[in-house]
Amino acid sequence: HMDITLGELFDEWARFRRDETAAKTGTVRRDISLWRTHCEMVNVDGHILRDTKVTAVTPKLLQHFFRGLTKDRAYTRQSICNIRGVFSGMLRFAMDREIITSNPILAVDFKHLSYKPKQNKQDEVFTFDQAQKLLAYLRTIDDDPYALAIRLDFNLFARIGEIAALRWENVDFDKRTVYICHQLIYEPELNDDMTFTSKKQVTEGYLKGCTSQGYRKEYLTDEAVEILKLAKKLNPDGEFIFMFRGRALLNTTFNKRLRKYCNEVGIPYHSSHKIRFYVASTAYNGENLAQISKMMGHSQVNTTLHYLLYQIKQARAAYSKIRIFSLIGAGNSICGMTMIITKMFTVI
Repeated sequence: HMDITLGELFDEWARFRRDETAAKTGTVRRDISLWRTHCEMVNVDGHILRDTKVTAVTPKLLQHFFRGLTKDRAYTRQSICNIRGVFSGMLRFAMDREIITSNPILAVDFKHLSYKPKQNKQDEVFTFDQAQKLLAYLRTIDDDPYALAIRLDFNLFARIGEIAALRWENVDFDKRTVYICHQLIYEPELNDDMTFTSKKQVTEGYLKGCTSQGYRKEYLTDEAVEILKLAKKLNPDGEFIFMFRGRALLNTTFNKRLRKYCNEVGIPYHSSHKIRFYVASTAYNGENLAQISKMMGHSQVNTTLHYLLYQIKQARAAYSKIRIFSLIGAGNSICGMTMIITKMFTVI
């Protein structure tokens, strides 16, 4: 195995991660895409990376590779970090197999590369007025599980996979709580020839981040209760609360419906993940960061800050409106989320 090339090592590393580690198939698939698109066929100092022997990989060769990628500022720092992770992982795997004795990626200087400026995406989320316009329209649609799920997404701090995995046993109407303890994902399987099967439904008993903070109860607003009761009429005996034609909700279809409804009310489309940014920002009052972090299932408040800073401009503009609704009561929608957080920590 001392003659193994980087291309051969990468394939073995991918299969090893599939069979011997807890690496998600989606993560492995992303790394395969990064390797094939940005690395394997690159010529570095007269050598095609894919055909270069692992024992011939030096810090100098890797330095030239990354300098070549970034010389025109075509890659963001995050993109280079992801590619760096691919090399770091497979060369560490080579160390474990005793092909090399040290990891050359550790000696590469990444501080002085030329990165593409990070795009400011601060405004690429729902504004308060856009969200209220969309919700008002969705309230007229009570026979579409996707419309109901989108509405519920605006009333919880949950991820789309967590909403899709909700079961009736997770809901306590008397205590007005919902217990988030599963996520529903669709993943392909990696074949030995490095191709993938079609995506299959997987219900995970752990949540993103794999920490205990992911398991949490959330308080149900009046609107959330109404949504769940409508879902009960549509699907009283289903495996999951929200099902369409006998199947669990699909992430891609969820976002297609979200785009469709945004277009119908004349507002910019933002993905389901941006709803979480909106919910976090509109709930933030300057003093409840730790509470919001808990409701979002984050183990670190710095992760939550990312969601708040992303929309801090819109959050400040909307806060005065939110306070008015909060003083009236928490019953009608996410507008009362500040009071909902306080209620949540009183109930639980």
